[in-house]
Amino acid sequence: MKVNMIMFQITKVGGIATGQRQLKKALQELGHDVTHYFLSNNKSILPKSIPHLEFVDEILGYMNDKMLDNAINKLKDADLLIFDPPCPTITKSYTTRRWQEFYKNTELPEHKIGIRKILSLVT
Repeated sequence: MKVNMIMFQITKVGGIATGQRQLKKALQELGHDVTHYFLSNNKSILPKSIPHLEFVDEILGYMNDKMLDNAINKLKDADLLIFDPPCPTITKSYTTRRWQEFYKNTELPEHKIGIRKILSLVT
């Protein structure tokens, strides 16, 4: 199965990064084709890498239409999308709801799930 893991930009990645690293490894060991994407809040230039997230395969943007279209095109070939965390950190300076486009977009696979939902299904 083709699985795309998606990580929104958040303020503290510690335990979430560890969980994603382990989930990606476990899915790969089970034979799944896993690609891990980081969604940056940057509006024009994407970072080349993200500290402490060496397991990320590619950094995508979504804050302008061109970036969002590119991200959707990269993500739509999967059988399953796993969002962890299920949304970016909302702060006083970051209040946009543009991230919701990933859940609303009909080009993306119907099977979209936030990691908190997966954990509740297996515990």
